[in-house]
Amino acid sequence: MLKQRNRILLVDDDPTNLAILENIFEDQQYSLHSVRSGVAALEAAREFQPDVILLDVMMPELDGYEVCRRLCQDKQLRFTKKILVSARAMLNDRLKGYQYGADDYITKPFDEKELLAKVKVFLNLKFTEEVELLERRLLSILAHEMRPSLMDIVNYATLLRKSVGIKEDERRYVNHIQAAGNHLMGLSQKALLLNEIKEGMSLHRREESLDYLLNRVVKSLDAKTLVKEVSWRLETRCSRVCVFDLWMMENALRFLLEKILDQVALGGEVTIDVDEKDKECRVVITAGLEEERDNNDSGTGRFEEDDLSVAVARGILQLHGGRLQRWRDSSGGRGFLVSLPVAPGG
Repeated sequence: MLKQRNRILLVDDDPTNLAILENIFEDQQYSLHSVRSGVAALEAAREFQPDVILLDVMMPELDGYEVCRRLCQDKQLRFTKKILVSARAMLNDRLKGYQYGADDYITKPFDEKELLAKVKVFLNLKFTEEVELLERRLLSILAHEMRPSLMDIVNYATLLRKSVGIKEDERRYVNHIQAAGNHLMGLSQKALLLNEIKEGMSLHRREESLDYLLNRVVKSLDAKTLVKEVSWRLETRCSRVCVFDLWMMENALRFLLEKILDQVALGGEVTIDVDEKDKECRVVITAGLEEERDNNDSGTGRFEEDDLSVAVARGILQLHGGRLQRWRDSSGGRGFLVSLPVAPGG
């Protein structure tokens, strides 16, 4: 099968400059298309569907900035990389280009090798972004399709548990089936939420106290707390409020606290310490891990970077301008450090 060539659109009203660009790329196994105006560039972009556009800034009718702005509004070209090319080298010119949606700004005269290297980088970036979009769509489809079947498993397991005459060992098997079904339902929900976060979901922010939110989340975990016989110690030294989407932040903190509960030793204690530093509210969540897990871990417990719960929590915090880090205190407790900016004047 022949590999499809990457497509590059060259735009410049000066035929000499256009010829120079064509000469640079003609031996690079790219599919090239050249036009000499901003209007023609917009038409060619829709027809040619380029991977990269090299766009001159100074052109009659529509300059490169305006062409760039209009290209950004076309959803079919959202992954197309736009590189502005200009003799103008002032910082304000470059900043204006980025403001109008350019991915890069190259000044004339440019180095041929550097230009070719930049184009390769942006081609790889475009490919990565397209693959990530396909992965998110596939994840969303799978999660949606799985939920009805998982709900059937959980519901039928619930009915079996209530059946008259069921034996004790059979009840244990049904309990395991129900627990596994609920676990998969939770993973499905988190996968959908992570997908929405990566798509840039909208937030409904309001000023709230982290102390109030943490108490609310801890209360929602009463059942798991009883099973592990865990006690909570909440210490608050921050009276400031933060601005966040209550539902989203509640999910983030619950996912982290559930992760801690999964790892904490039976009968252990979970400490939640809230303080303020550098205009941030910081929440340190720590606990002693179960001995066998503690001994098999090299640093901070089984809170892997690619864990779905941790990934969702980190995504939610980043949407709010916050941070999530793994944490280890001086007494050996391990867990997470959550940082959120305080509300202006809060």
